[in-house]
Amino acid sequence: MDPFPYENIISYGGVQSNAMLSIAALAAKKGVLFDYYVRYIPPHALENRSGNLALAKTLGMRLHVQAAPSDEALGRVLAEKFQPTTLFIPQGAATHLASMGIEQLACEIMLWKKEHRISNLAVATPSGTGTTALWLQKALDKEATVFTTPVVSDSNYLRKQWQRLDDKAPVPTILETTMRYGFGKPHADLLQIYKEVLQSGLEMDLVYAPVMLQALSVHRAKWEDKTLLYVHSGGVLGNPTQLARYPFT
Repeated sequence: MDPFPYENIISYGGVQSNAMLSIAALAAKKGVLFDYYVRYIPPHALENRSGNLALAKTLGMRLHVQAAPSDEALGRVLAEKFQPTTLFIPQGAATHLASMGIEQLACEIMLWKKEHRISNLAVATPSGTGTTALWLQKALDKEATVFTTPVVSDSNYLRKQWQRLDDKAPVPTILETTMRYGFGKPHADLLQIYKEVLQSGLEMDLVYAPVMLQALSVHRAKWEDKTLLYVHSGGVLGNPTQLARYPFT
């Protein structure tokens, strides 16, 4: 295996980001420094001894606060720090580099489809930046229809992200929910869906999965004639800190 060609990794985003924790694990495995930037840190986040931030810090992640009018503006500033020995990963891993891992996932899905003799497959995965959904639809091509739901923003945001990443790639089918949920904000609907899934014996994340599952329920007619495969993209390690934000659990 070729040695890791970078000395450090830089990224940015939310203080409890799933991507943040994944990158921290990668940096620890490769033995390189990882500097993560946020625009602000809620006081309670530093007090939590569990959750994505706490786990990322135990892996050696160095956390920085840098003022910026938006995450996009922060990303532009950090991109200027790029050096040949630095790997810069945009928020939510919205980069062409992510396509390599998604292509491997697509191969595993197609193998599963073949083994189970599935003729009409639909794949559902929620979207933050929409990177996973886009690369997955591109890799699967005509093998499956990919459904996604915007969780961080809205459909227009997703389409702009997809155009920026690859304006010629086939795009996933967007399913809207009956109402807009503030990203990461506690809501009784989402908690109820989370609990129902948990009672079935399966734990899913509390931020992304409930929104996608609600959209699938609303738009059941679009996929009920297909075999549906759900790709879980959220992190369950962040559930304890998210549940703690619910005053009515």
